[in-house]
Amino acid sequence: MFILWVPIWVVFLQRKGLGLTQIGLLEGFAWVLTAALEVPSGAIADRWGRKASIAMGAFLYSVAMFLILAEALSPAFLLGYALWNSSTAFVSGADSALLYDSLKAGGRTSEAPKQNGRYAAIQQASQGIASVVGAALATIDMTLCFTICGLGGLARDRARAHREGATTTRGRR
Repeated sequence: MFILWVPIWVVFLQRKGLGLTQIGLLEGFAWVLTAALEVPSGAIADRWGRKASIAMGAFLYSVAMFLILAEALSPAFLLGYALWNSSTAFVSGADSALLYDSLKAGGRTSEAPKQNGRYAAIQQASQGIASVVGAALATIDMTLCFTICGLGGLARDRARAHREGATTTRGRR
């Protein structure tokens, strides 16, 4: 939840030439798409696992951060905008289910409310810090807020894939 673009995204889109009506229409479309993806993304989480669903959402989000930098209303931009919000459908629900499943595996389900609260607090603190950092970065170049989020997501995805590959390799020995 270290999302650097939160304090500047409307201004960023306006500087790309979009009006508030266009931004509102894009947001409306994106949120309808996100809602429509909640059930299929939940099925993915159930079929291939919560971690896979979260990884997919993070990867789609990272790709979106680069596509959103394209010319306003171009096909790449529109795809990026659609992925931007809809990628959250792959994370929402899967993250709290993964937390609960992890606690259940350790026989600690009674800690679920406390751990969910801790999780939410960490998310909010991270977002608060990212908003301040993002605002400062935007004074240098607004695209940095999106580029850094995209690179961070791809780095997390590569680290996760490497970690899982190492675990699989160790498991075969």
